[in-house]
Amino acid sequence: MTNNIDIKPMNAFKVFPFGRVMNDSHFHSHENIQILKVDQGSMQLLTEERTWFVPRDHLILIPAGTKHRAASIRKATGWGLFINGKKAKFSAVTALETSSLLESLIRSILADPEALKTEQTQRAFEILCMRELSKLKPEKLFVPIPKDNMLSAIARKVIENPSKEMKLNYWAKIAGMSERNFSRRFSMEVGMSFEKWRILAIHRKAIEKLSNGDDVASVSYELGYESPSSFIYSFKRMNGHTPGRYLSSKFSYQK
Repeated sequence: MTNNIDIKPMNAFKVFPFGRVMNDSHFHSHENIQILKVDQGSMQLLTEERTWFVPRDHLILIPAGTKHRAASIRKATGWGLFINGKKAKFSAVTALETSSLLESLIRSILADPEALKTEQTQRAFEILCMRELSKLKPEKLFVPIPKDNMLSAIARKVIENPSKEMKLNYWAKIAGMSERNFSRRFSMEVGMSFEKWRILAIHRKAIEKLSNGDDVASVSYELGYESPSSFIYSFKRMNGHTPGRYLSSKFSYQK
């Protein structure tokens, strides 16, 4: 990981839109809590310990001082929010489902930036947003990343292309290790077997693709499954629902 850390001071409460290209060139952190919400497309949020997949209609909360790097997928668009890090009690990066109330609050500010002109109105919006954020349901839309530099590099390559076709023997060879040694070290780093971790990465990638409108069949074959039915079976085992039911429950809120 790079040590090029940029601490960017921000106003205590600030709302901003983002669009199309949001690819941070290096890891950085902020003095305040940052929240990014994806309207269209999707985003990956990289920290030193995890890679988060943020599909549309979800947001990612980044605590003050947390080193991170954001990358938009499919020209992601959405909005961002900074909240005073000293007043908000968030200690870990968290993915959350959004809500119609939070959307209304943020969009009212984007439509009328002058609403935040006074400290009183700024504080009122901040309190409302904080209360709504505290009610939102966390989502485990991440995969853990090994701390070892070699294993970390391989993990990020797998995340870029987590096809079932490239299995343990392939990645062990890339790492210059025996399959047994690679499997043992990887498991020690992330707390699960490489195969279980890889399947987790595949399903996080699948959610990213499905949420953007890709059909089940194309996602199934792209991620290395022999058939859509085998993918649906695996998805249900991992997520508790079929892809269709999962998407309808996670992306059905009214804007």
